[in-house]
Amino acid sequence: MMSSLNAIFVIVLMFLCNICQSQNSDIITEGKITYEKTLYLRNILKKKFVEKADPVTKPQFERIQSSVPEKVTLTKELLFAEGKTDFHPGKDNVIEPKTKSLIEMLALDFGSTTIMDVQKNEFKRFSQFMGDKFVIYDTLKKVKWKITDEYRDIAGYRCRRANGLTSDSLYIVAYYCYEIPIASGPESITGLPGLVMGLISPEQHFSLFAKEVDKIPPIVIREPEGFASKKIVSRNEVTSYFKNSLGKMMNQDTFNYIIGLLHF
Repeated sequence: MMSSLNAIFVIVLMFLCNICQSQNSDIITEGKITYEKTLYLRNILKKKFVEKADPVTKPQFERIQSSVPEKVTLTKELLFAEGKTDFHPGKDNVIEPKTKSLIEMLALDFGSTTIMDVQKNEFKRFSQFMGDKFVIYDTLKKVKWKITDEYRDIAGYRCRRANGLTSDSLYIVAYYCYEIPIASGPESITGLPGLVMGLISPEQHFSLFAKEVDKIPPIVIREPEGFASKKIVSRNEVTSYFKNSLGKMMNQDTFNYIIGLLHF
């Protein structure tokens, strides 16, 4: 009788071990994610420039709005390993030259590299704007999250929706993945129990969705070249810096929008 119980115990134990191994094999701790970032250009032009423009510049923005595509898609990449993430422009961005110039002129995408360390609560963004290179060094952005019961399949992974409110009162929607247990994501978004695979910013008229996940260890996260001797500033300092220059060239609403993109 005792030997039979021992045999049953061993079988149950082996079964539980197999389950644990199966679950652990689904966990991804390092790799690369390719995202598509969609900018809804006509909405951006209408809501952020035409409707905010003065009588002199409004006709110019209206002409631009009528000539741009409804939306444009940019490729982004995110490397993740050991609680760190590196979000940067992808290599496959082929955009019509006129549209590319417009995005750069209106600062709709800065092409920054963002490195975050969740364990150290550390945020670094390597940017270039108006000819200046600089590094924003600060703590991770705080977001108030409300996790929902809505799920969505993204790049072959089951992701859960969370609604968030950033520290600068921006409403966002994120979809995170339990199988990549890093409380980080694209841009500066953190704080969920899994990596963010989908991100929507209704007020800023853009979205980011993962298209491919590559398990390619080992991943080494390095700071980009060309920034070693550049100025290092906090979020507040970079806002004050550009307020002195850009603030004189545009209205407050448009300035807040562009700075919001820089900090997002």
